[in-house]
Amino acid sequence: EDEIHSMRNRLIISFIFFIPLMYVSMGHMIGLPLPGFLAGTENAIAFAMTQLLLAGKSLRRRPPCQNQRLLGLAAQCAQSLGRKRTPPLLETPLDAPISVAGALRPVLLVDAATLSLLTDAQLQAVLTHELIHIRRHHLLLQRVYDVACAVHWFNPLAWLCREDFALHCEADCDAHALRSLTGSVTSGEYARAILRLLELSACREAKTAQGLGALTFLHTKRRLGRILTKPAPWR
Repeated sequence: EDEIHSMRNRLIISFIFFIPLMYVSMGHMIGLPLPGFLAGTENAIAFAMTQLLLAGKSLRRRPPCQNQRLLGLAAQCAQSLGRKRTPPLLETPLDAPISVAGALRPVLLVDAATLSLLTDAQLQAVLTHELIHIRRHHLLLQRVYDVACAVHWFNPLAWLCREDFALHCEADCDAHALRSLTGSVTSGEYARAILRLLELSACREAKTAQGLGALTFLHTKRRLGRILTKPAPWR
């Protein structure tokens, strides 16, 4: 009974945050009015910050991951990167099997059922990559680009710079992850982990994954090429 009562309370709290989040993010699509300070066309920064705040509150209500294999490998990867504390792992129904959320208090959003299909070496590569996103403060820097795009929403260069920065973050994580995993995961195993994750994302709920469009396919091909290319020797 206590567990049912706790689940009921969590459901009520989730709805409390879900309703205003949907109203702010999608209300304009069906003609619902927004207060002036929340309207994206009148106050883009307030609109973006409100969405981030509500999304952050919603994420904190996600249940913690109970997969001991995943938790153990995450702790091992965090320790190898010199982190004193492993970021919380939260279960998520999102399309991506694993991602990082939270600029100030980062968490790992995982789909334990999907990630359990990966080998230990593949999981180690994927977890190390995401933990380096946290160590390099990529999410915090991306929020700076989000604010810049909210202010300069009319400028296509701002959006192109934001997209280019995201691609550089992935390349930066790949380079640091491969350096950290030297001796335990080869570049070939790392590349296979990325391909396997894309494969599982594409098969998830029989939907096409976001990362398998023509443009992203080209980015992925270039990314794998950088991973598998041996660095030139020093002269």
